[in-house]
Amino acid sequence: MTDVTENDLRAALKALTDVIAPSIDPSDPLAGEQLRLVVEYLQFLSARVDFISDRNRFELGHNLQLARELAADAAAVDGALARQLTVAIDSAQALLEAVSPGTGEVRRGAAVLAALIRELVRKAQACDAALRDSVERTVLDASGSRIEFERAWFLPLGLDPAPGEVVSIEDAIARAGLRSASDR
Repeated sequence: MTDVTENDLRAALKALTDVIAPSIDPSDPLAGEQLRLVVEYLQFLSARVDFISDRNRFELGHNLQLARELAADAAAVDGALARQLTVAIDSAQALLEAVSPGTGEVRRGAAVLAALIRELVRKAQACDAALRDSVERTVLDASGSRIEFERAWFLPLGLDPAPGEVVSIEDAIARAGLRSASDR
């Protein structure tokens, strides 16, 4: 069956704006505001639907790279956590190399890595200053690429204070090595 997600989103938006919006009581500003927020989110989702898989792969790849960079410190922070991180790294690498991993698998792999990284950062707080600083510095150094991607992802919402500085989502995907900007 053909994927009709974009058509379904357009139909939902049309129903909300052409049928439901006019029927909202003007004396109920909260209902009008909520409808506007739902319409804006669906428009955002419609603009990003083709990139959802890329976003999931970016998150998995970003968390994988960060986990690799933290692996040496993880062993010094907590041996059991380091072993869990190693297993999660291997699993995430296999997902990235898979021809067509499921969306849920990719999301779960990214979530597992993120949870282990959070736990590592939390446990590092009880370690000596040098180790704690190393972990924190590694996480901070990795944040630039994540912030760039997130700014590109959320740009259509109009919330960025400097939208002219934000790369397109296609360029953010290309910079992350997920595909070239010309693939779109």
